Amino acid sequence: MPTEADPICIYDIGAQTEGAPRWNDLAHHELVKMVEFEPENPKTGQLPYYLGDGQEHVFHSTRYFGCSSLLEPDPEVINLFTGIHCGSPGGNFTVMDRKTVSTTRLNDIPDLPVPDLVKIDTQGAELLILEHAMNYVGQALVVEVEVEFVKLYKSQPLFSEIDQFLRGHGFELHRLAEIAGRCFTPFQMTASPFRGVSQFVFADAIYVRNLTTPQALKDQELVKLAKICHYCYGSYDLCAHLYAEYDRRHSSDWRNQYRQSLSPVADRFLTARDH
Repeated sequence: MPTEADPICIYDIGAQTEGAPRWNDLAHHELVKMVEFEPENPKTGQLPYYLGDGQEHVFHSTRYFGCSSLLEPDPEVINLFTGIHCGSPGGNFTVMDRKTVSTTRLNDIPDLPVPDLVKIDTQGAELLILEHAMNYVGQALVVEVEVEFVKLYKSQPLFSEIDQFLRGHGFELHRLAEIAGRCFTPFQMTASPFRGVSQFVFADAIYVRNLTTPQALKDQELVKLAKICHYCYGSYDLCAHLYAEYDRRHSSDWRNQYRQSLSPVADRFLTARDH
């Protein structure tokens, strides 16, 4: 396949991830440069910024670290659903500590490399960060952002607001991944309290710049985007579409070669998680 000169740059905003990150295969096969932001217990090399609007905010540390946020959890909404309690001693969203922190605008951090893939998972503060980050994020090829469909945090922007913001900056929704739902309490149909029945609660939304106008991308951007689509998201049809644009420019045959290299794959149009 075509090669690119520079490494694929990934911003991981909210880098305390569980399990293997989605770009594991990409990093295994391609040259990747990581820029990780994690203010709570940062590991070596991670940038310890509370990203936001440059103002002071109260940071809410919860019993389960993955629910901590610049926004306050909303028990009236959270406690409607099984498996994500707020206020109970074992509740994931139970606030254990509050502290005032100074946030930093991503736009104001000097000398960062241009990102190709940006992942943001900051428990409700995603839009606050994006509004002050587009000098960098606006140059990315892919933005992966956790979105909610119900307000788990007070004054939390929902999917529709993030969607409108990113569309206004040239990004288009490609897919929702890791769609998660919960049952309304006390209803439960299986032994797992984390398996929903009908209600979407949160998901990872994948946005692509110039999704429908790949002719506006440079050659190197086409190749990087194709590799991100292939390794991170299994978006094989989009990957082939990008290679077709590359072929149009260079009279090559990468799309057909790519298609022939693929094995039959299971339906992965929608993915849901049960944890």
